[in-house]
Amino acid sequence: NKRSVTVDFSRPEGVALIKRLLKHCDVLAHNLKVGGLEKFGLGYADLKDEFPGLVYCHISGFGETGPYAKRPGYDALAQAMGGIMSLTGSPDGEPVRVGVGISDIMCGMYASTAILAALRHRDKTGQGQNIDLGLLDTTVAWASNEALNYFTSGQLPKRRGNQHANIVPYQVFPTKDGYFYLAAGNDGQYSRFCDFAGVPELATDPRYDTNPKRLVNRDELVA
Repeated sequence: NKRSVTVDFSRPEGVALIKRLLKHCDVLAHNLKVGGLEKFGLGYADLKDEFPGLVYCHISGFGETGPYAKRPGYDALAQAMGGIMSLTGSPDGEPVRVGVGISDIMCGMYASTAILAALRHRDKTGQGQNIDLGLLDTTVAWASNEALNYFTSGQLPKRRGNQHANIVPYQVFPTKDGYFYLAAGNDGQYSRFCDFAGVPELATDPRYDTNPKRLVNRDELVA
């Protein structure tokens, strides 16, 4: 249910063809560097008067404004600069890139949400919008929980491997025949797990009977 066409927009006839297509389109999305389409007269400012209902979405490395605006950006670069790598990996190991191109993927998800919101806005007002998204911006946004921890405690977040920053026990554990992930999200779940595991005394131990205490005594509990 899709159609495609190859267009050389560096040529005047290619620009003309794109404008013909835009008469029947709701959204134009691209991920060229800042200025990449503008030099051919295909930036949002160039098109908005002729196509007032157009939703224009531009994904770039660092957004359309700021000192890095004209630099190219890639997934690994966004992961490194956005801080997600500093939170990923073993405490005594090097920063680790997420195993998939997660900055690319999640920026696309943010873009789809923004496009839908812009289309809803157009339904109400008849006006399109310009959406400016940067890989770095969206990657930084993932760190909201760790940012809150920092602003609350003043302590820089650290790599914790598979551990949760605020909940204990919430991590991978080795067994004789593999690994399993234990996620005891609250005190009730922790107590029930202790009963299931045959160590009910750990549920009432004053060192571990609440999550704040388990956070303080994490290393001793999970050893």
